Amino acid sequence: MTHLTPGDIPETTAQFRERDPINAEGTQKAGATQESMSTSNTAQHRDGEVQQVVQQSLPDSHNLRRLIVAITGASGAVYGVRILQYLRSFSEIEVHLLISPAGWLNIQHELQMDRASIEAMADVVHAVKDIGATIASGSFATEGMIIAPCSMKTLATIAHGIADNLISRAADVILKERRRLVLMVRETPLHLVHLRNMTVVTEMGGIIFPPVPAFYHHPQSIAELVDHSVRHTLDLFSLVPALTPSWPGLRSQLR
Repeated sequence: MTHLTPGDIPETTAQFRERDPINAEGTQKAGATQESMSTSNTAQHRDGEVQQVVQQSLPDSHNLRRLIVAITGASGAVYGVRILQYLRSFSEIEVHLLISPAGWLNIQHELQMDRASIEAMADVVHAVKDIGATIASGSFATEGMIIAPCSMKTLATIAHGIADNLISRAADVILKERRRLVLMVRETPLHLVHLRNMTVVTEMGGIIFPPVPAFYHHPQSIAELVDHSVRHTLDLFSLVPALTPSWPGLRSQLR
């Protein structure tokens, strides 16, 4: 289990707007320098959008643990971006990133961050339409996948095995290979189809993780509320950043 100290990570999500998070002190992944970048390709889609696929040759890449992170069109892009920030502090993790078109819209609207600064936080960036990518195959070993936030549309495609893009296909692979899939679903209120889709994914082995805020740690900001959910998410992969302390119990306080 890997632990981080507070000095290894940015202090608050407010720094998203104040500075480039990937250049924040202590967040540069060891060995992942610009000189290590091996390929950079662009794919032009019908809608004119250009998506970049970036691959880096990291030192001892065969020893790295691969983790897929996807950001989709639900509100709460900060959760996915914050996860990317913290993962950069784990030198043993190779991050594979996917962002849907609606996910990009929310990143720009909610965080005012550009594409380059987001993609630079990953080791490999996959185009959502690239159904032939490495992560579309179960033979490509990964630790699992986090979708943060996860829209109800993405949840539905996963629940019903509709692999219509690389996000839902990668999630389908994670489930069939019995790896860990965590969906930070963001919607409220929920109707019956939402609830049934969550049940189906749970029955297949996925983890439904709505980023419900907790208050027992006495959060002083929205950033601390976000970080509490991020810590819990990463803890599911035995990655424990020093964001919030573990629950000590109430017994000592009640004496």
